[in-house]
Order: sequence, then C-alpha cells, then structure tokens
Amino acid sequence: MTGAVLRERTALALRQAVGLLCLVVLGCAASMAVGAFMFVMPSVFQSGCGEGTRFGNVLLHGSDFAADRCEWEHVLKELAPAKGAKSAHFRRSVELREGIAGTLHIRLSADVPPASALAQRVRRGQAAVDVSSFVRTVWGVLVLGRTEPVWQLPDLTADQLLNQATVTVSGTAQVPSGDLVLYSRGPTSLRMTLRNSELRAVDTVWHLAAQGTHTLSADTGKWGEMLKVAMAPADAAAPRRDFPGDGPMGSWLPATGQYVAQAGRVLAATGRALLAAAGWCALLLAYRNGALAPLVRSDGIPQLIRIAGAVVMVHVILSVVPWIDLLVAGAADSLGHDFFASVGLWLGWNAAGYAALPISLVLLVAGILIVLPRTVRALADSRPALASCTTVRTGTAVRWLLLSCLLAVVGAAVLCWLIALQRVPVSWTDAASAFGFLLVLALALGTVSWGCGAVAHKAGWRIQLSSLLWASAWVPLITVAAAIHSTGGVLPVALRWAGSLVVGTAAVLATGCVAWRATTHSRPSRTGVFVLLAVAVALAVSWNRDEPLSPGWWDLQGLARQLDGVLGLVLVAATVRALYDCGQSPLTVPRELRGHRALGIVLMFTLAAGGLSLLAVPSWVTACSAALMAWFLFPYEQIKRAAAVLRQAPGEHTDAVNRSAQSGAARRALSSLRKAAHEKIADGRPGTVVQRRLRAVERSSYDERRRDQAGGTVSVRQLAFGAYTGAVPWQRALRTAQAAAVIGAPWTVLSLAGAVVAAHSESKYPVLDIVGTAAPILLFWAGYGLLYGYFFPLLRGQTGLAKALWTYGLMLVPAVLQVAVSRDPAHWASWTHTLLYALQAFTFAMTLGLCADGAVLAKNRMRPARLTDIHNLGFIAAWWSSVAIALVTGVATAIVAGLQPFLIDLLPKTPEAPAVSTTPSEAPDGR
Repeated sequence: MTGAVLRERTALALRQAVGLLCLVVLGCAASMAVGAFMFVMPSVFQSGCGEGTRFGNVLLHGSDFAADRCEWEHVLKELAPAKGAKSAHFRRSVELREGIAGTLHIRLSADVPPASALAQRVRRGQAAVDVSSFVRTVWGVLVLGRTEPVWQLPDLTADQLLNQATVTVSGTAQVPSGDLVLYSRGPTSLRMTLRNSELRAVDTVWHLAAQGTHTLSADTGKWGEMLKVAMAPADAAAPRRDFPGDGPMGSWLPATGQYVAQAGRVLAATGRALLAAAGWCALLLAYRNGALAPLVRSDGIPQLIRIAGAVVMVHVILSVVPWIDLLVAGAADSLGHDFFASVGLWLGWNAAGYAALPISLVLLVAGILIVLPRTVRALADSRPALASCTTVRTGTAVRWLLLSCLLAVVGAAVLCWLIALQRVPVSWTDAASAFGFLLVLALALGTVSWGCGAVAHKAGWRIQLSSLLWASAWVPLITVAAAIHSTGGVLPVALRWAGSLVVGTAAVLATGCVAWRATTHSRPSRTGVFVLLAVAVALAVSWNRDEPLSPGWWDLQGLARQLDGVLGLVLVAATVRALYDCGQSPLTVPRELRGHRALGIVLMFTLAAGGLSLLAVPSWVTACSAALMAWFLFPYEQIKRAAAVLRQAPGEHTDAVNRSAQSGAARRALSSLRKAAHEKIADGRPGTVVQRRLRAVERSSYDERRRDQAGGTVSVRQLAFGAYTGAVPWQRALRTAQAAAVIGAPWTVLSLAGAVVAAHSESKYPVLDIVGTAAPILLFWAGYGLLYGYFFPLLRGQTGLAKALWTYGLMLVPAVLQVAVSRDPAHWASWTHTLLYALQAFTFAMTLGLCADGAVLAKNRMRPARLTDIHNLGFIAAWWSSVAIALVTGVATAIVAGLQPFLIDLLPKTPEAPAVSTTPSEAPDGR
C-alpha cells in the first residue's frame, strides 16, 4: 500500500467520523428541542396531596400520587413545627453496613412521639400495606444503582421513660456497582460502613462529619437535599471522576464541568457503539475506498453493504440516545423549576417542569413508526446514487408543512383539553400559544432533519431526508401523547398498550423483514408476512414482568436493547448470503483474489473483535490487535501464490501431492539412514552404497520449488495443500464449517450450559434474550471454520495445519490482550477462563488444520496415516496432547467451578445508560 493510498483512506475514515459526530450533535439539538417542549407542557400530574388537586374524568385524570402515600403526607404534617415548613421535629437515621458476599444491610429509624398519628398507624400495621411508599415518604428516596432494597415489615418500640417511640425498617440489597443516592425528607443522619467495597467519590451539600475509605458519616437538617456516593470493589481500578465537583474543572467551573462531563459521556457512548460495530464499520470503509470493487459483480456484496449501513446507524442511535437524555436532564436541572414555571405562565398554563417519559422514548417511537418502515423498503433499492436519498422535492416540502400544521392543530386541541381539565379557563390566546409552540417544535425538528440530510449527502450515506421530515412532523403529537402516558384514565391505558404492543411489534417485524431480505434477497410473501407478524406480536409482548397488566413505553427500552443484539445476527446472515453469492464459481484471477483478500481481512477482524453480537464491546487495544492480526494473516504476496495454486490442472495437483508425500517420507527416513551410515563408518566397513543412498534421500527430501506463470516460485508443499480440495470458495467453506461445528461441538454444548447457568431469569423478553445469547455461541466455532475454508488459499502458511495455527493466533491474541489491559477486576480474575479458551482454541485449530490436510490426501486416494509424511511427528504428538489436556482440563473445570467458565464471554457488554427520573413521584419535592 503506497503512502498516497494510505493517506486517502485515512482521510475517508476521518470524514466519516466527522459526519457521524455531526449527526450526534444534531441529535442532541433535536433532543433539546423535544425536552424543552416536554418541560413546559401543561402539567397533567397531581402536584400534591391537598384537597381538590385531583382533576379530570374517566377518560383522563391526574392520579399519579397513590392514596396511601398521600395519607402518610397528611400524617407527617402534624409533626411539622410550623404550618408549611418542610422540616420536622423528629430525627431520621439511615445506617448502611456491608456484610458478607456484597450484601448491604440497611436500617432506617425515626424517633417520634408515642401519641403521634404516625406511631399509631405503624402500631396498627398500616405501614405494612406498602412499605416502599412508607419509606419514601418518611425517610426519602433511596436509589441503589438499579436495584430496589427488599424491605421487611416496619417495627415500633416505645420508651415510656423518654416518652419516645422508635420506628425502624430493615432491608437488604446488593452493593451497587454504580452510585448510591439519597434524597432527605427532613433532618437525617447517615452512617455507612463498608467491608469489601470502597468509597470513591461523594457529592453532597450535607455536613460530612467523617469520611474514610470504608466509612462515611453525614448529617443534614433540611428537606430535599441529595447525597450521592460512588462505590466500587476494593480491588477495582480507580474510575474516572464522575461527579461535577470532584475534578479539577469542577472546582472552579462546576456547571461547565458538569456539562463537559455529560457531553463526554455522550461521546464515550458513541465510541463504544463504534467499537462494538468496528468490524462492520471496517466493511463499510473498505467498500467506500474501492477495496471490494472486484466483488461487486453479484448483488451479494452491495446488499450486504446496504444492510450493514442501516444496522450500524440504528445501533449507534440506540446506543447514544439514552445518554443524550442525561445531557438534556442536566441542562433542565441547571435552569430550574422556576424557569419553566415562568415560561408556562407566559404561555398561559401551569408548566410541568419535568419530562413525563425519557426523551429517547419519544424519538424511538417516532423512529420505529415512521423512519424504520421506510428504511426497510429502501434496502431493496440497489441504485448507487446517493443524492436522490438526501434531497426532497418542493411538493414534498409543502406536504410536510401542511402535515405539520394539521398535527399541530390536533396537538393544540389536546393541550387545551388538558388545560380545561385543570379547571383553568381556556382562551383563544392559550390555543394560539399551544399551536404556535407545537409548530415551532416541528419546524425546529425539520431544520435538524435538513441538517442531517446535508451531512448525509456530504458523507455519501443513504439517509432518506423525507423520512426524517415526516418523523419531525409527528414528533410533537407523540410528545403530547407521552405527557399523558403515565396518568390515570382510559386514554393513558390505551397509549401504554399501543406503545408496548403496536410499536414493539413494528420494531420486531422490521427486524424480521431485514433478516428475510438478508437471507433471500427478496421480499416476504403474504404468507410470510402473516407468519412474521404473528411472531413479532409474540416477541413484542413483555411476558416476564411483575405487573402483567401495566405495560408502557418504558418497555421499549429493553426491547430495543434486545433487538440491538439480534441485529448483529442479521448482519451475520447477510454476510453468509454474500459469501454464497460470490463463491459459487472457481476463483483464480488475481484481481478477484485481491478483493477476496480485503473481504477476508475485514471478516476475520469482525469475528475476532466480537462482531457476532453488537452488545459486546472490545477495548481499543483488543480491536487494534485483532485488526493487526487479521492483516498479518493475509499477506499480500499470498495472492500470486494462491493464483498459481488454484490454476493447477488436476494432474499437476496430484503430482504435487505425491511429490510432497515422497519428500516427507524421505525426511522421515533420513534419521535411520544417517545412523546406519555412521555405524558402518565406525565399524570400518565401506559405506559407499549407504552414503550414495543417503545423498539421494536427502535430495528427495528437499521441498522443491516450481516457477509459476507470473515468474514467481511456489513450493511443492503449497501447490499440494494450499488450495484445500478445490477452487470454489463456497464448497470449501461448507466442508470446513461442518468440520468446525463437529470439532467445536463439545465446547459449544458446555458454553450453552454455562449460558443457561448464567442466564437472567428476570428478562422481560426471554426469547430474544435466548436468541441473542445462544446464537453467537452456536456460530462461534462454525464461523471460524467457514472463513477458514472460504479464504483458505489466501491465508498465511503452506499447509492446512500452518494456516490453522496462524488463525489460532488471531483467535488468541485479542482475547489475551482484552484481559491484560482490562481495569475491571472481574476480567483480571478471568485468566482461568482465558487459559481454558486458549486450550480449546488450540485443539480446535490443530484438529481443523489436520482435517484439511487429511481431506487433500483422501481426495488423492491416500490414507490419513500419510499425514506423518507431511508433518513432523512432533505436530501429531502436540495435537494428541492438546486434545488430552483440553479434555482433562474441561472435566476438571466442570467438576470444580461448574459450567459457567465455559461461556464464551471474553468481551464486556455495552453498559446501559443510567435511568433518568421522569415521574414527579420520584422527585424529592413531589413536583
């Protein structure tokens, strides 16, 4: 590769990266616009527990606060020192102590007068009806990562001498791997003692009485103050600073430091998404720079490129959008509730001041219902022109504007209805404000869509601007629907069911249609559509849930994550179909071999970097090592040698095999002949005949080299064993894939058993979870076998065994480096798993290589025992030793550690974005 070509390809990759970052920035702008609209919408939640705050009718009413919680709010009012004060006479105490096996023991206590209504209700057992609501009302909101503590029944003890009653609630939870957050409900003292974990950072306005590595004491006398603590295992590496005031920037610019940190998390999520799809991104870049041009004679590669581009874009969106929610929430928190209240008063209604649902759900619903179906239909378009996909006619723009106005009128009518439900007179000014606000939002989103179209046109991507425009017209109305999603009444129930069932079905159905298109290159028939629709409905329902009658749009987040993992399997199916289309005819032309070499480098890199699942995220070191090993596995000089090997006539190939076998037999006989010659010379007998025979055998043992048509030289060994059993790639791939599946079957069965042991029973979509976990395990060994046979002549090495050992290096080096550079203690502790995988891969590679060379001998009517003439006895002994060691180690591991170590899970999963508090019941102030 010349320097000019390298600079050109680097510039292309940089332009694509810049274009993607521009799309991320535009996505942030769209989320900001939608978030601003949701924060200033008319409030449809009950703002408190006072009289007359519940409004509405059967169709829609604000009933967000539970009646039981409101009763506890009224009880606490009598303990307040003054009317309207947000502090109480009694003190609250929170004690957290870490026990064995990472269990966190929680003890909550509060000292109240024995004659108070609070003590009387606890004594009558009314606090046991809803312990979680009781805890949140009395002590505050306690968030432990993503887990909810398991509370025991409240207890009451009275002290007659002190005239005091103590209410206690005990609970247990696992030590969170993330943050512990506590919002106070009044004067509170906290005592924390850790055992196997450490305190890494504390962000609070509480008074810190004492702070150590394993202990923390803090007190507050106010209501609604937050205490945030970051914890991690004691042997974990020091994480990056996450809290705004914990770094050098936060000390002098706390707000700016917070925004920079949130923007950094968005960029980090983008980087993780690209790393998870690094192989497929490399495939798109290889196609764009012309490396795959010799393979475009069939529709397999262009179809694969179209599907890969769409899947990578969807994957990046699903990975980044939840983290953009945090950025929007941070900006909203900095503005404060008073700002949105003043904006609402200026518009003529009571502003909500919060987002009823995560903004990502609004954009996700719009994308699934509008953009995704048009994208699936566009995959059948094989036109190379990109401008047609990123420009819009004047008539389309006019229709978009008319549709935006019409939907703004419908949304304004709904908003006026919400205002009327609050018993606030609705005027024409309110209606005009609602209509104008919705139309401004649609225009803002339309402007962002035009920006996305311009970026796509500049980068050469197949993004339909018309789809983005139609989605921008519908987003304001979907946002209005999201605002009433979690309220009471018939309409919110219908919206919750529609979101989880209709939208989920559309997402699963689109994924199924793409998979159908990837495997058949055709649209499904009517019968196929009905079958896919039935399967999509079954998969879209959240079956495993605690409350089966309360689905909602929040289920779409879990469904989208599960489908994101399945999309990697769709790309695998499209890749297999592309290899099938390109590998049906003999491959002997150097130009076509050059294209196959580029495709082989990309696919081997994809497999080594965990491309079977888009949820597995390799490190930068792992991805770079996999890329280097894949490039090293396909030397450029091998193209000419492969062409010479594949052009051989059947008779020439048979002669090369016979000559290579004879050469190997001569090498085996050299040792005994040399020993006989030395004995005769030592005995004083004439050894002329023996020496003459020895020289003849030595000459025949040399690996002969023959000149090819291009003027180069190729060894006889490579001419014999360098093309496997034929020149048709797909036939070679089928044979090696079948052999690899049989060889890897024991490890596949053990890995599936380990996956069953490590499975999460709480998954809401168990079928998708099983498919996303089991399919990569089933395809792992067979995938290496398929690529090994398909690109067999282009792999480094002269024989099948040599090529398999070089492939073993590709399988092993990235996995070892992934563990070596990982800062996660779980990965440092997984050296046993890595060594077990190394033994499995070594046995697999040697067996596959010997089977390949044995198949060549069998084709030429030679027994497999002649392998000892081709390879040294040391290789055969090493193979038997590897098989024995792998079996003994596997049995011992299964007996001692169970089946989970066999799970092929060397790459960490994509972290989920922290949940953003969206309902007013979760806020400390109750708004």
